[in-house]
Amino acid sequence: IYGHYNWITAESHYGGRGEEVRLHIGCGHDFPESDLALSERLIKGVNVILPCGGLKTLDIKTDSKSKSLLSVLKLESTGTYTVSYQLQRPQMESPVACGSTVIICEKYSDFNLNGKAAEIAPVNKEFSLRKKETVQLGVFNSGERGGGILRVYPPVGRSYRIRTTQSRPAEIKADVAGEYLVTSRAEGIDISFTFSIPGIKNESD
Repeated sequence: IYGHYNWITAESHYGGRGEEVRLHIGCGHDFPESDLALSERLIKGVNVILPCGGLKTLDIKTDSKSKSLLSVLKLESTGTYTVSYQLQRPQMESPVACGSTVIICEKYSDFNLNGKAAEIAPVNKEFSLRKKETVQLGVFNSGERGGGILRVYPPVGRSYRIRTTQSRPAEIKADVAGEYLVTSRAEGIDISFTFSIPGIKNESD
């Protein structure tokens, strides 16, 4: 399990107020499909930063059908939700992997960093997800921006690597609708970030 990628993603990254979003922590080499089911004892819940900046922890359970860990988030207010988890070996304090994703309820609001461990995150607080937008990402350690090599897995085509530094973000051309996985390694921790670009009807949008 520790030699495979792991991530958190959502069945829908967009929703309306009052709706429930199903989240999946997956593992394997065929994103977004999970090949291996992680043990619940390796994940200490799913952490959510609410649009207002408050914190919430979600329970998880094994979903044998999707070979993933399942959690459900109810969108009680409009704005941007930052959802993350940490994977830890038993009897160890430090995580071996961390992953995060973003959920938008009706309209965008400022993106909030997890700030507790290494993470991949947008460098701009005003983070939106539109087709053909350049997504700027960085590597952060305890909320401080650093550098590293990111590997990007787009919805279509081969993966590729891109470098980010403390002063220069990694610029990802999100020109295809679908799920994106971005991975790296920082402070000895495997880190991942997922986001989804919605399809649009008019290419000029």
